[in-house]
Amino acid sequence: MREMFIVHPNFRLKAVITLAKPLLNASFWQKLSFVHTLSSLSSRVPVDYVYIPDEVMRADPTYRQVHNR
Repeated sequence: MREMFIVHPNFRLKAVITLAKPLLNASFWQKLSFVHTLSSLSSRVPVDYVYIPDEVMRADPTYRQVHNR
């Protein structure tokens, strides 16, 4: 795995991931990135070939308003 993105992370998910940090390899954490919007994701990877669930597509406008992006 070269890189892993989590789109629309919330506080609870970030807390769980932080608590899991000691359990996983340090190289995993270097590959993990949080992105708040699909446009942020598309600026980092070509999303044409990535499956994005409908729920994520529907939630993205709300996240864009919150994060002003």
